[in-house]
Amino acid sequence: QKKMHVDEELQPLSPQRKLLSSSNFGMSSAFNQFLTSSYAMDARNSDDELDAYRDDSEAVTFRRMSPHEMKVFEDDRAKKSPLLLLKPQVVLLCFVAIFQSFCQVSVQSILFLQFNGYFGISEANASTVVAIYIIICNLLGPIGGMLSDWILGNYMTQLLSCILWTAGAMVMLAGASFQEHQLSHTALITLSLGGMTMSAAGYAMINPIQPVFVRNQLGPVLTPSLESKLFSLYYLCCNIGNTLGEFGSPYLKKVAKPFDFRYSITYAVIAGASIVSSFLFILGTCVYHHQTPPLLRKLLNRLSSCCCGFRLISSSPIVQDIQEGYDDLESLSSDRTSYVNDSAYSKYQSRWSIIYRSLLDLMYVLRIFIPLPIFWALYFNQNSTWVEQAKLLDRDIHLFSWNFTIAPDMVPGVNDVLVVLFIPLFSYIIDPLIELIGFKLRPLRKLVIGMFCILLAYIAAAILWVMIEKTQYKSSQSYSIFFQLPQYLLITVAEIYTSIPGLEFAYTQSPKHLRGVVTACWFVSAALGNVIVIGFEQIHFSLSSIKFFVYAGVMLVFTILFSFITCCYTYRRYRE
Repeated sequence: QKKMHVDEELQPLSPQRKLLSSSNFGMSSAFNQFLTSSYAMDARNSDDELDAYRDDSEAVTFRRMSPHEMKVFEDDRAKKSPLLLLKPQVVLLCFVAIFQSFCQVSVQSILFLQFNGYFGISEANASTVVAIYIIICNLLGPIGGMLSDWILGNYMTQLLSCILWTAGAMVMLAGASFQEHQLSHTALITLSLGGMTMSAAGYAMINPIQPVFVRNQLGPVLTPSLESKLFSLYYLCCNIGNTLGEFGSPYLKKVAKPFDFRYSITYAVIAGASIVSSFLFILGTCVYHHQTPPLLRKLLNRLSSCCCGFRLISSSPIVQDIQEGYDDLESLSSDRTSYVNDSAYSKYQSRWSIIYRSLLDLMYVLRIFIPLPIFWALYFNQNSTWVEQAKLLDRDIHLFSWNFTIAPDMVPGVNDVLVVLFIPLFSYIIDPLIELIGFKLRPLRKLVIGMFCILLAYIAAAILWVMIEKTQYKSSQSYSIFFQLPQYLLITVAEIYTSIPGLEFAYTQSPKHLRGVVTACWFVSAALGNVIVIGFEQIHFSLSSIKFFVYAGVMLVFTILFSFITCCYTYRRYRE
């Protein structure tokens, strides 16, 4: 203690810390407990106040603490360290995300080729199959969120999802392996559609709850910077899997083209990756931090009280750790710090008041998501209209002695590659530099920047269309494919400043009994964007440049609307 006291006095102290230091020289244990409890209570305040309090209280807290209190304080300080991102359970879940994203995107990239080229279905119907797959992957997310938050818990829901999408991959493998002389043409299509639906349902349930489960592994208290880096790491892993699936599945099909089993080879790889992903998830069961919803917890308690055999199971460390999750439903009434209309809650003391408060919590957050489907509509529209633009550009690449031609449908994969490259750049260099100049990058501010960037991306694409239309009738492919690079750079920045802060916002601004549902609603906004894309395709313009300028104008209106909505939003911090 003397050594710590001497080392501390050698450091320059702020006026607040000098006052605390002088007044703490002979502090009583009661006052020390008061400081400790105040420090814990302050964890529910704003991030700026929390950081300021930690800076001013470290001198006091270090001076007099019991060994247990010192350990608690050191654990809390360790939560500021980026080394937390290397915890075994986080690393395992990141690899699970890579394999799961690879499987999901691989199925999406191979479905059109299989149904159109292998089964002989028309291009329109094959495109419809792909659209249904994408919509299922996003629209069924709230089911997974409700199962995770209220019934089965996050771990059990993810395990169910792993089993479901692995079984679906096996069924699709069977549909691609049998020949028509073994099964009828209709039976093969039915097998493939059934496997596709099972896989899409599994992906839909795990997509919204997986980031919540990853975040839960690091405990309730994290600094905003570390929290943002964690979601950036998770999204980076997802995009690594997306990139591998975007380029890997068509390559496997191309390599196996001389053989009759080219699609079965691709689905065999997808099924193998699904099995590996499920194995890795189950491997970390003993180190995961589990949270069980109240309904399942009550069921476990009742089973343990009426079944002697089950009592032994419920006394195991894993089940005990699971039961330390949520409190009972009655305690959820205190699971908030501020509401829009506090006076309305004094009338409701029953369980219906908890449902009422939960609905208010849900609506308070979901109003932020209202303008986002337009963003996702323009984002997903790049897979069609930007590909059409690429067909009119010179796609021959001459790099030293290496000459090759890029296929038009491979160009959108540039976005996945840029996301993988840009996430570390923005997380560790650009964002800290922006905050150094005094501009705090909160999640909603990032979302506004992301919407503005996609607006600029469509303006850049519209300008390129003007250039193409001026020379299109004189000479074909007058401009290089590199002229699309600015719009892909802008849409990559838009994705980074929208997807990652969106996951962070959904987690931090919702109570723990609604986190899966709110995150699922974030994915539903992306599904609605896919539906809007179908509507966009029905609108015909005389020139493509006019269409893109109209898209940019629509995005400008919704960006302004979103900015006004975010200005009226007050951040909240919930008790853990």
